Amino acid sequence: MKLKLVIILIIISLLVPFGTISPVTAQSDPPMLALITPLTNGEAGILGTGQIVAYNADGTQSLIFQLPPLDASQNEQLRGATVSRDRQWVAYQTSSDTSNSIKLVYQRIGGQATPVANALLGTFTPDSRYLLYYSVSGIDFFGVSIVNLATGLTLDLLGLITPEQGLKYGAIYPLHFDGRYLYGTTFLPASDSGLLGLYRFDLLPYLPVLNVPDQLPRHSLPVGVPVVTVGSYESMVLSPDGRKLALLYHDPANPPVNVEPGPFTPSNTLALIDLPTRTLVRLAQAGPGQILRSPSWAADSGGIAFAGGTLPNISGIYAVSVPAGQVRQLGTLPSGGVTDFLAPLPGGSTSIAVCGSRLYYGWQRPSSAEIRLVRSQTSNLNGYADIGGAKGTVLLSCGA
Repeated sequence: MKLKLVIILIIISLLVPFGTISPVTAQSDPPMLALITPLTNGEAGILGTGQIVAYNADGTQSLIFQLPPLDASQNEQLRGATVSRDRQWVAYQTSSDTSNSIKLVYQRIGGQATPVANALLGTFTPDSRYLLYYSVSGIDFFGVSIVNLATGLTLDLLGLITPEQGLKYGAIYPLHFDGRYLYGTTFLPASDSGLLGLYRFDLLPYLPVLNVPDQLPRHSLPVGVPVVTVGSYESMVLSPDGRKLALLYHDPANPPVNVEPGPFTPSNTLALIDLPTRTLVRLAQAGPGQILRSPSWAADSGGIAFAGGTLPNISGIYAVSVPAGQVRQLGTLPSGGVTDFLAPLPGGSTSIAVCGSRLYYGWQRPSSAEIRLVRSQTSNLNGYADIGGAKGTVLLSCGA
């Protein structure tokens, strides 16, 4: 069972979009929400208990949620946490080496916690109406669940069907639910469209389950329709209006430099998908030998900020308009005695986030395990301020 748990966590680490940020539609600068927690046992990616904190535009900090103590007798570890954009709901995932188990817990902040066994951390939808998460029964059967936060009812969907391969046992990681369509990613061999596949599932027949109690414990996931087929892509980031998805992918015509050969080639192209029409538009291309990272939507869904450069110095910050595709450089992240690339966050990802007129990113001092959070104006990246951090620091999203 322990081997199965390790394999499951490896699979889900490949499915979870790296560095995903979901800014908001507020006109004033919204706060940056972050998970601050110490690493434990010297094992990267396994986090101790901590706090979800809001870094406000006026420079103050606000505690949103204090994660509960972990069960030391079961060697319980925190695997991650997230919060809804309206800051009313929180979800977090734990695992236990003693019992070889995983668990998801979600709750309204200040309300009663709901634990879900054999489930992994997912995401809240941009409108804060639904929680999506991923569940597993054994090593070869996976499911997706949607919680209507208003009614407390859950739609459980099992199985994966794709047009080319039919019914099979595969893992779908949920990205978004717009009230009818579920969007999710899957990894080979479940994917029909390359290393990582993006699919849309029409849930119209199942919508009553989210509003009226249902007698059936589970339903079959309907046939998935491929959304795009560009091959291997990553860093899928949903726009604040829930209609567009930014992603990065690799164009083999522009091979990156300073990269060891391997199955995962860094991305060098930024594109967006219009979800209602399932059309893909290429927005930006990296310079010769360079790579792109960490796309982040503007509050009005009218632009995307991203990082670019040549490894190991991914220090250029750019913005591209949507849908025009006009690219401009915001500036270069200052080095100033620290490593001049975006700090690697737990899980191997890097993150930047644009909350209104402010840019947030992580940095790391040489020979230090601590990750600091930095904030600057998008109009002046050199006018930055260190606003705190810890050994385990994860940017979650911009608050509403």
